[in-house]
Amino acid sequence: MAKTATFGALHVGTSFGVTYALTGNVAVAGASTTALNATRSVVASGTGSLSVDGDLQLDSATVTASKAANASLTAAGNLTINANGAASAGATPGLGANLSLTGARVAQNGNVVLPSGTLNLKATSADADALSFGVGSLTTVAGSKVAL
Repeated sequence: MAKTATFGALHVGTSFGVTYALTGNVAVAGASTTALNATRSVVASGTGSLSVDGDLQLDSATVTASKAANASLTAAGNLTINANGAASAGATPGLGANLSLTGARVAQNGNVVLPSGTLNLKATSADADALSFGVGSLTTVAGSKVAL
């Protein structure tokens, strides 16, 4: 069952990290823009999705996911990821996460970091420049050395 909130605009801001425990599906309806602002990290945790019927803006030091998370963040409008600090200022991401970030247009201007797992960035618009990576942005699923 989806949880739905209706707003003109929704802005969530914190002076620390934000962990979104996604269990099930959360939908934001009626907001032209949904903005998640964290001075540290936006961390997807658990299994589920956040979908907005307008634009979604993520402003944080790092966007990442916790161990074995299976999460999606989807905007019917544009998805914009902006860095507001150094990637090292964020939380330590977990191994084996599956993170999907989707929007009509996706502008990755921030730091999206997974040490392992799957990262999907998807622009649904047919425009040639619908998926863009800003100067200085960091997008990595570099792998991790793990002692067994």
